This record gives sequence, structure tokens and C-alpha cells, in this order.
Amino acid sequence: MDHVILLPKEHLKAYLIKKITIEILDCINPDSVYLSGSTTAAGPEIIFTIFIDTLYTRPETELQLIADRILKPYESVVYRLFSCDYARDAIQKGNLYLLTHCTFGTMVYAGEASGSGFSMDAVMVQTLLVRIKDGFKKRMDHAGAYAAAVLQYIESGKYADAVCLLHMILELLFKTAQSFLMGRELPSKSIPELQDYIKVFAPSLGTLFNPTDATEVRLQVLLYSAYRNKPHLDISKADAERLYQKATWAQQEVSRLFEGAIRDCGDRANTELVVER
Repeated sequence: MDHVILLPKEHLKAYLIKKITIEILDCINPDSVYLSGSTTAAGPEIIFTIFIDTLYTRPETELQLIADRILKPYESVVYRLFSCDYARDAIQKGNLYLLTHCTFGTMVYAGEASGSGFSMDAVMVQTLLVRIKDGFKKRMDHAGAYAAAVLQYIESGKYADAVCLLHMILELLFKTAQSFLMGRELPSKSIPELQDYIKVFAPSLGTLFNPTDATEVRLQVLLYSAYRNKPHLDISKADAERLYQKATWAQQEVSRLFEGAIRDCGDRANTELVVER
């Protein structure tokens, strides 16, 4: 089937982009497809954001398996797949990923009745950026309050309670980063799963715990068992302090990544909105 594909002008990998886009269109039948690059220096070179109309296509999980197969040969290329319903709701609430990679990304395909729709004026963009910053600050304030309580637990010798809170802090930080770097959080309570999920988009966070180091794996076990209130290995003050250091670094890194993502979105917005005028 022939499709009208809008390739970005003078892109160095235009042929590869066209090839992948054709495969996506033939195998997934999307509502629309957007092209962009990572907002972090160590992130993926090319990002395809694919939108589907769940009324007329197969379930999202099935389509993700197909997209995995299509993009597996290309190490520098990743994708995100969302339903149109999710995207419409998320962008209005202030989704930095969608604003950056779709509103100010490159649309390479749109069906005749495309339902994603990310165009907006400068006033709306600024309103969303304020909403996004406010939402991020609230999450970081929560993390900071938890961290203060962790120190109190450590000082009073309640190490299991401290580690339980540290699990909550790390979960919050990973999911916050996933939201603004990937467009959606992974619905998981597992720190290893949350870390693995984000590693392509934020390698720094993806290596917070070394999965091949026995000491690091033990710390993850302590996190999980303390959070689930299950019998666990003895948690020492040194364990709690080491996990606290990791959580402190992770919060600083998430803040750094967010500032970079906001700055990148602002730069794209200034360029795009000036061109439109």
C-alpha cells in the first residue's frame, strides 16, 4: 500500500527513516507517526512516536511486540507507542514528552482522520510549561520530605523503615523521569524493572544499581523486602546510608535531566513559534 510520508528535509538518515516508517505503516496501521531525537546527550539518536486508534487496531500490547520486532535491528532507533485517547488527555494535563517530541517534533505520517493533534499556540505552550514545572516541583517536594524522614529513621536506628521510604523515593524518581523522558510511567513497583525501563532514554539512571554486582543486588533485595514488609536480611546502618546516597544522587540527576528537557522544549518552542509568525 502506498503512503504519503513526510520526510524531514536534509536528514542524514532519511533513507533509514523512510524504510522504518513504511514498515510501521504496513504492520501497525497507525493513526500518526512523529519523528524526533533525544533531549539528553546520551539518549537515543532517533525516536519514533507512534499513535494508534484502539477502536480500529489491535490491542496496544500486541502492537508493541510488532514495533519491537521492526526496530530491533537498529540500535540508535527507539519508539514510543500510545493510544490517541491517552495522548489527547496527557497533553492537556501537561506531558513534556508529547509537547517536545510531537508538538515540536516532525510529523512523518498522519492518516486521513488522524486523531492525535498536537498543534497549539504560544500561549497554550507557555501554560503547559508552567503546569509541567509545577507538577515536577510537587514531586520533588514529596521526595525531599521523604528524604528528611529517612534521616530521622536512620538516626533513631529504624533502618527497615528508612529503607522502606527509600524505595518510595526511588520509585517516585524513576517514574517522574519516565514521564517527562518517555511520555508514560511504567506501572511497576520493582526498582530493577523501573531502572531497566528507562536505561535507553537515561543511561545514567539506568545504571543506578549494577545488576551484575552482588552487593548492589543485595541492596535491591533489601529495598523490595522492606517496602513489602517481608522477612529480609538484616539491614545495617551502612546499608541504609548507602541507599540514601543513591537516592540523593538520583534526585539530583532527575532534576538535571528535567532542566535539560525543559530547556530543550523551550528552545524548540521558540524556534517553531517564531517560524510560524
